[in-house]
Amino acid sequence: METADFILYIGLIIFVSHLFTSFFEATRIPDVLLLILLGIFLNILGFDPSPFLVSGDILFEIALALILFEAGIHLKFNYLYGAIKSSTLIILSTYIFTIIALLFFCQYVLFLSFHDSLFLGFIMASISPAVVIPLSNSMNISQKLKSNLIVESTITDVLSIFFVIALVGYEGEYKNISMSVFLKDFSIVFLKSAGIGLLAAITWSYIFDKIRNLPNTIFTSLAFIFILFGVSHYIHTSAPITVLFFSMIISVPSENKIRKLSKKIKLPLIEFSESEKLFYEEILFIIKTFFFVFLGVKMSYFDGLEIALVLMFYLKALAITGVVFFIRFLCIKLTKPKIDNNKLIVLLSMVPKGLAAAVLISFYVSNVQMSSDISQELIYTTYGVILLSIFASSILVFIAEKRIKNQILQTDGILREKVNGNKNKTTEKVDINKTNENF
Repeated sequence: METADFILYIGLIIFVSHLFTSFFEATRIPDVLLLILLGIFLNILGFDPSPFLVSGDILFEIALALILFEAGIHLKFNYLYGAIKSSTLIILSTYIFTIIALLFFCQYVLFLSFHDSLFLGFIMASISPAVVIPLSNSMNISQKLKSNLIVESTITDVLSIFFVIALVGYEGEYKNISMSVFLKDFSIVFLKSAGIGLLAAITWSYIFDKIRNLPNTIFTSLAFIFILFGVSHYIHTSAPITVLFFSMIISVPSENKIRKLSKKIKLPLIEFSESEKLFYEEILFIIKTFFFVFLGVKMSYFDGLEIALVLMFYLKALAITGVVFFIRFLCIKLTKPKIDNNKLIVLLSMVPKGLAAAVLISFYVSNVQMSSDISQELIYTTYGVILLSIFASSILVFIAEKRIKNQILQTDGILREKVNGNKNKTTEKVDINKTNENF
């Protein structure tokens, strides 16, 4: 592909993504789905994805870092505490039962080995924050439900990353696994990541306060996010948790006790201005656009595979996706969250797979001895689940949005009728009083 063509595609994709946003506001069809379909369409037209494929993994990491940064800005500590308190049961039940169900399904229905089935279970139990956060933020739902969904996707992502990497290290010797050691190691990673996020927030507040009035410093906060994300990998902590805690602490409201305490001990935390927040949202919009377009390109790039083989992979992916959503449905029925039916559809929809699943399946096939046919099957089946789960989530979100909108309109209509009824009654009383006065 010529350089001029590549630049042309970049400009066109950005313009089209703005049209998709307007289309979403008019129809409630999520722009995430439209961007993925755009990526698939570009592949069908013969678009050469090699420049995207080279930079794809970097784009994935940058997108995840910025999406978590934005999520942390909107996610407050009281919402986080409430989300963990109210959603622990559904988070854990969905995660554990998905692993168990897929272990049996992949082994006895898809005829994969126990080893491969177990790893697919852990990989498919993850929920992608890169998909959930933009979808939930675009919906007309309560902040509490948004927080629950963000917390669930972040926790399950981290759990899957932790378990898959740890299990690969055991090389099939699962009898040596101690659950208490696992829980202890996970707790250490979580606390360590949160602590580094806190330390980074204090450090950056001090630095940014000194350089804020210098020219061209608005991008430095994002640069610091990238540094923090990279350093977290090197020191074996969870980069998603670190970035999430960093942005949550930075964005603590002025009336919050944490910010008042920091002022008392002379460790003031910075507050982003509205112009800075708008700038970060614009950057995130562009990164998110290319992230989902690239996802569509990657999911439909089969590099000379036979059509029959591709169809078989996607049929398996469709079956696995069905199991994932069915388990989610059962867990909702068992836990019985105290929300209306329309919000239950939102809860059902938010189990899409994404970055973690793509990275973990590549990590697994690269570090475990297996034939090229098996590794190819696992990779493309996982890609199929990612694509189909995002598609299913987008459709369910579209249905939920339509029903929520109709519910709001019906509620408004009932309230108007009551108000008009009260006005009519008042008018009637006034007329009766006037009549009595005349008599």
